[in-house]
Formats: sequence, C-alpha cells, structure tokens
Amino acid sequence: MSETFIIKDGQELAQEDLKKVTDTLETGGLIVYPTTTLYGLGTFVFSEDGVGRLLEAKQRPWGMPVSVFTLRKIVSDICDIPVWGLPVLNSGLALTYVLPAKPNVSSVLTQAGSLAVRFPDNELITAICEKVGPITATSANIHGGKDPIDIQIARDELGDMVDIYIDAGKCQHGKGTTIVDLTGAEVRIIREGIIPGEQVIDLYG
Repeated sequence: MSETFIIKDGQELAQEDLKKVTDTLETGGLIVYPTTTLYGLGTFVFSEDGVGRLLEAKQRPWGMPVSVFTLRKIVSDICDIPVWGLPVLNSGLALTYVLPAKPNVSSVLTQAGSLAVRFPDNELITAICEKVGPITATSANIHGGKDPIDIQIARDELGDMVDIYIDAGKCQHGKGTTIVDLTGAEVRIIREGIIPGEQVIDLYG
C-alpha cells in the first residue's frame, strides 16, 4: 500500500516524513510530489531499478526521454553547459532545458545524447535534491493520460505502483513547462508552456 503525506497551507513536510521520502528514493522507490505546474513522478536518476519501475508505472515506451529535477549548483555533474545558453539558464524562469548529457546519465533518460533538466520550483523539491541528488521530473500519470493537477488524478492514474504520495493541494498552474533546447547553435522552443516562447527569445535582445 502507498503512503500519503499531506502538506497544508504552505507548510513544510515534517522531517521524519522527508526522511522516509529520501530513503524511498535512495532504494529505488517511486514518489509523487507537487510542483507549480503538475504533480511529478520521482525516482533517483542513478537507480536502474527506480527508472525501470517508473517506466512500468507510466506504461511509457523505452526510448522516450524522461526529464530530471536537479539543483543549479550540480547541474554540471550531469550536463554540459553551453556558454551561449547562460542567459536562459540564469534567467530564473521556470523552464525545462534540453542540454547535452554527461556519459554518467543513463541512456534510458536521454534522447540523442541530450537530457531535459528542470531546477526545483519549491522548497520540497530543493530539499529532496539536496539530500538525494537528481530525481526524475516526469508527470505523475500514465503515458498520454490526464494531466495530474491534483493528487487524486495522480492516484487514479498510478495507484499502488507508487510508494509515497505527497499531497499539497491543486497545482498553481496546471500546465506543463516551456521546453527550451540549448543543444544547438541557437535557442529553440520545443514546447510552449506557462512561459511564452517570446519571453525566452527576448533574453537575447
């Protein structure tokens, strides 16, 4: 049976519950957690068992890339950072960045040698990444399923395939992030989400 932890009115997750979450991730478990966009399905990036379980839970075909949450200060551990992309990376905008992946990242998570990366958008994800390291940031639903804007949708989609659900109410935006490709010679908008593509392009004057 899955466990559920509840965060009310902007409060932090209790420390004992946070430890259960990080212990679960470190041993290849799956968690569902809130972001400002949609609920995410998380496992430790470097756990082969965890990534395998994630793909099974989402019924996602092998070969499709999986996005990752990581801290800005350690992103260079898993990705190469193009200098020309720094205006976007340092903008503080809530974006997903496609960057060249380092060899230590599983090819299961990448596509053509690139990795989709997000920086944490709340204190909970930051605390998890501080203790565990990079975690997956894919949406908490079956592949092609309903957008998980609240915990009940995620639970209906994934059920007991998930070890821990963290319920913080309805997501603020309920729409995916804008995906920006920084692997080429210039910025390219792959998918427009809560941040307009023009706002990203304008960073380059």
